[in-house]
Amino acid sequence: MMKVESQIKIDDLTTLLTLASRMLTAVASLGPFQAENIGLAEWITLAILEKKGALNSKQLSRMLGVTKLRANQLLVSLSRGELATIRESGDRRSVVEVSPKGQQRLAVLNAELQEFLDKALEGREVNLVSASRHVYALWRLIEKVAPESQVDETSYASSVARLHQ
Repeated sequence: MMKVESQIKIDDLTTLLTLASRMLTAVASLGPFQAENIGLAEWITLAILEKKGALNSKQLSRMLGVTKLRANQLLVSLSRGELATIRESGDRRSVVEVSPKGQQRLAVLNAELQEFLDKALEGREVNLVSASRHVYALWRLIEKVAPESQVDETSYASSVARLHQ
């Protein structure tokens, strides 16, 4: 039987992932993150907590698509910086929420990032939305064929869906 050559090129995947990595590095080094001394992971965590309210580490790990250990590390970091408050919930679980100081720092950072995005994407604002939708669509396709043991509720698609609920 003759093998049909795939239209999909591994180079396209490596290029996408390389560019995504470079973009994450570039965004993390932007002035607003440096000025506020907040890392990209901490900013994303604060943004999720601001939007969703108090969460426990298991819920947060699912939202972020990271291990519970990594979620706990982020929460401890935010708590030490007084950007988040950890407290006991009614079911004796610890939950975390954005502190007033964290809300203020997040608002300043978001305003600075908004100003940056407005300048950087002027006239091309739709590119960010389009790129996000394309990455989401690619992930959904990959998620459908990935073995169940590798894709669970911490998947990107599930995380995005939970964020927009």
